[in-house]
Amino acid sequence: MKRNSLIMLLSAAVLSSACSEEKRVETQSSEPVMVLTGTAKEIEYRPSMDYAGTALPFREANLGSPLPGRVEKLYYESNDYVKKGALIASLSQNMLDQTKAELDAVKKDYERVQRLQQKGSLTQQDLDHISAKLEATEAKNSMFASFSEIRAPFSGKIVGFLVNEGEVFTIAPGLQPGYSMTSGIVRLMQIDKIKVCVEINEKDYAAVKSGMEVRVFLDAYPDRVFTGKVLKKADFLSTVTHTAEVEIVVNNKEELIKPGMFARVEIEKEARPAVFVPQEAIYKLEGTSEEFLYLLEAENRVRRMPVVREGFKADLVAVKGLKDGQTVLISGQRKVNDGDQVRIAE
Repeated sequence: MKRNSLIMLLSAAVLSSACSEEKRVETQSSEPVMVLTGTAKEIEYRPSMDYAGTALPFREANLGSPLPGRVEKLYYESNDYVKKGALIASLSQNMLDQTKAELDAVKKDYERVQRLQQKGSLTQQDLDHISAKLEATEAKNSMFASFSEIRAPFSGKIVGFLVNEGEVFTIAPGLQPGYSMTSGIVRLMQIDKIKVCVEINEKDYAAVKSGMEVRVFLDAYPDRVFTGKVLKKADFLSTVTHTAEVEIVVNNKEELIKPGMFARVEIEKEARPAVFVPQEAIYKLEGTSEEFLYLLEAENRVRRMPVVREGFKADLVAVKGLKDGQTVLISGQRKVNDGDQVRIAE
């Protein structure tokens, strides 16, 4: 029985050895995989930074009065364009009427005191006193006159009223998130120019400078590119996000861009060289997010290299660590392994 078991074990070992030898011979005799290759090239390009932001009016204001009062008259409607200084609304003049009556009384007192002072009945000090009172009453009257009129501090478009004609204005704050929350009667916006505000990363802070041209993309106009300029950037960064706000201005004479639209901003850095390969040279390892490419080296053997992308240019990808003139595989990558010998298609 023991002899039969020993014979069976020896037979199995011989058979296993024969199979291994057969596989080894097959591997050695298999033909190298045929591949296509491309060349890595150093090209000067401008790397870009992409940021998301929101379109906002270049200027906005909720216009109101320091004092409460009834809105007597609205001279414009929503969406009307007004010039700087235009009278938009008038408020009740109860307080103004009182100060006018007070001013008339003080003027009469001044004229009487002036006559008496000229006759020697009153002193110069008495005249100076009533003169100061007159000046103060005139200033008070001018102030209440300005409080009863709402005028445009800049040229722009009326986009809405917070108080209607005939209603009493007290405190009417704007309640639209993202816009001015100041109390007012009318909301005025300058939209012939638009601001786009974005938060830039700390690592990009030095690369962004005032006056730089940028490209602005809007979901509302997917086939159009708008040009803007960096207006200013904050002189401080958030201690929480380590980002800084950058304001970009875009001409909007056609008024295509509306406040509140989502915008994507592309800011180009200074030109610099980088080594690019065709997009086809890069492949992703199955089941992972890791990207690789194969370099062709001596004896047509390949070496797998991890890919660290640095930028894009048309259908080319800049890869960190590559050298100008290196040969890379652009087809057949999934059929080879690191160190394999390949055959280059003519």
